[in-house]
Amino acid sequence: MPNEKENASKVTKVKTKPLVEKKKRKYLWTYFKEMYIELKKVTWPTKEELRNYSICVVSFVLACAIIIGIMDLGLSALMQWLSGTTATDLPTLLKGLIG
Repeated sequence: MPNEKENASKVTKVKTKPLVEKKKRKYLWTYFKEMYIELKKVTWPTKEELRNYSICVVSFVLACAIIIGIMDLGLSALMQWLSGTTATDLPTLLKGLIG
């Protein structure tokens, strides 16, 4: 019996760092492999659909920019009117904005 206890207490530790690195590489490789498989399943838009979507997005962004610009001019004119300054007409406001 003493031999078994001595053997049990003399267990050598195995270095786990290389195993961890191999697992990380394996998981990384698996991740990219699965990503590639999923990208094959994607239904990509046609050129016409892509063009239509792009036009829609650009139009929406321009419309939002115009609305925000008009609101900015209106609010700045309101603030100038409330503060009592004289630059309330649009050409003066635009001249002040441009420089």
